[in-house]
Amino acid sequence: MPIFPLYPRWLTFSLFAALLFFAPLARGAVQPWAQAVMMAGACLLAAALLVEKALTGAVILPRTALDKPFLALAVLFGLSLAFGQARDDGFEALALLAVYAVIFYAARHLAANRAGQRHVVYLLITLAAVVALIALFKRFSPQLTPVWWHYDGLSSGNSTAGPYGNHNHLAGLLEMIIPLVFGLFLTRPRRGPALFLLLYLAILLVTTHILALSRGGWFSLSVGLLIMIATLLAQKRFTRKKLLLGITGGLLLVFLFILASTHVVERFLTMTDEGAVLDLAGRVTAWKGCLRMIAAHPFLGTGPGSFSALFPAWQPPGITVRFFYAHNDYLQYAAELGLAAVAIILWIVVILARLVIKQASQPSRQIWGISFGAGIGILTIILHSFVDFNLHIPANAAVFAALLGLLLSNSHSGVGNSHERIR
Repeated sequence: MPIFPLYPRWLTFSLFAALLFFAPLARGAVQPWAQAVMMAGACLLAAALLVEKALTGAVILPRTALDKPFLALAVLFGLSLAFGQARDDGFEALALLAVYAVIFYAARHLAANRAGQRHVVYLLITLAAVVALIALFKRFSPQLTPVWWHYDGLSSGNSTAGPYGNHNHLAGLLEMIIPLVFGLFLTRPRRGPALFLLLYLAILLVTTHILALSRGGWFSLSVGLLIMIATLLAQKRFTRKKLLLGITGGLLLVFLFILASTHVVERFLTMTDEGAVLDLAGRVTAWKGCLRMIAAHPFLGTGPGSFSALFPAWQPPGITVRFFYAHNDYLQYAAELGLAAVAIILWIVVILARLVIKQASQPSRQIWGISFGAGIGILTIILHSFVDFNLHIPANAAVFAALLGLLLSNSHSGVGNSHERIR
């Protein structure tokens, strides 16, 4: 392979990495200025993809299994925006959707071969490790972290939020990437320093996730990892069952050790006595208002991005705190885009589930391991989104888009037929 085509590829990868790292470090990119930077970065990334296409002839927009549901979503988004009630918010939501689309296709393109797959996986794991270290430093040695990240107005008591403003969103980022670490155990035999590094990363990320004190995060990650472990133990081709059981037992000991903390026990016991926005009763109240909002606009919703502006008209009485999010991504999508959005989401989930199951028969350990890890990471955030709004946080939505691109890259025949030796 000539050296010259590598330069545009590394430019694309560098911009892709910068965009993914910027978003969580900029407090999750929830503020308008950070979203503007993400939009500018996505424009640069799109330009880099076009330059790479011009110089190398690379296919930037390949066909994928998600093309039809993505097209349906785009049509629904456009119709809802045209007839929506908050046009300014709708155009902002449209711009963010374009950012996620660029990230998806960039990840899909960068992971089109075995080396590219590994680079994307290592990038995501490095991102999670950096955010986890920031979270731990901020929790135990706050003097070592900038004042910029000390603003946890939405975090609960002794929870760990890291650079985010909400501990649930730190948990959301970590739970998407933790399964990728376990997926690396499947790609090839790991011994010595490589095995030690993976074990260290698994303990670091899981420990930080536990300390985030996100009950929705605990549940979703536990379900995802249990499915992953049960599937591996049932697979005849997976021969490292004793190592897997040992790692699982070690992580359980870590969890029990942290569970001995009074603050962690309190999080199990306080389901309904926090603030009005974060407790279970507050969420249920918001969901009832969402259902009334959906019933009033069942076909095209109230318009993308309109929830925070219009929900007060449907918010049930008795709650003085304003809801900017529904604390259930699916109800919020249905309220903003109509019930068809839920059908499209189910369509996407079915396609992804079939793809992960299909990849399980791949002879390549790398494709199998990365597909499985990415699929479980997507599953965890899908579950967590029933009780939170991680997919409305630009930093986490960007990582979700990258995971989708990584998973879809494995369905491309070019990956399986790479000239690299399967190891």
